Amino acid sequence: MRMNRSYAGGALVAAAAVAGLVIVLVPSHSGRSNPGSGGAPLVAGAATASLGSLRLSNGYVPQPASDSVAAAYFTVKNTSPDPDTLLDVTSPVSTSVGLHDEVTQGGAGTMVAISSIPVPGDGSLSLAPGHKHLMIMNPVRTLKAGDSVEVTLRFARAGSMTVELPVVPFSATLGDDDVSTGVGASR
Repeated sequence: MRMNRSYAGGALVAAAAVAGLVIVLVPSHSGRSNPGSGGAPLVAGAATASLGSLRLSNGYVPQPASDSVAAAYFTVKNTSPDPDTLLDVTSPVSTSVGLHDEVTQGGAGTMVAISSIPVPGDGSLSLAPGHKHLMIMNPVRTLKAGDSVEVTLRFARAGSMTVELPVVPFSATLGDDDVSTGVGASR
């Protein structure tokens, strides 16, 4: 018997409730992620911030499995017709925060450092698992669920925006694809 998405999602929520876990499931217009996120799942308690025409939403850091590296994700909507560019990121929790992208080379996925990320005019930039993201290298402390990570994003036109990104349990980042397949969808 094949389960449909709604039944599978309900079964996952029921199983999580019995186990005492909280999982946020948000249906989307595409069946893949939250609308306008470019692929990022919605996360309860995620950070928001504004700077001029830029609106940051759904900002978070999944609790890392390693003490040596963590990723950060968010969406930036640009309400201006003028494009902007994310130039770099700093954080007091690390001496090195890089911009990275995940690309396929020779049939295998790999991460590459990138120097900047464009934010289109009247468009959005999405940092999402399996795509562009922030890489927080060698944090000075262990990042645990319930903590927050301060990051300062520097944009070419808008200037700098500082935001506190919550560290969330890995299970809180499960998106719609995770419900039906057990893993994130490959895109």
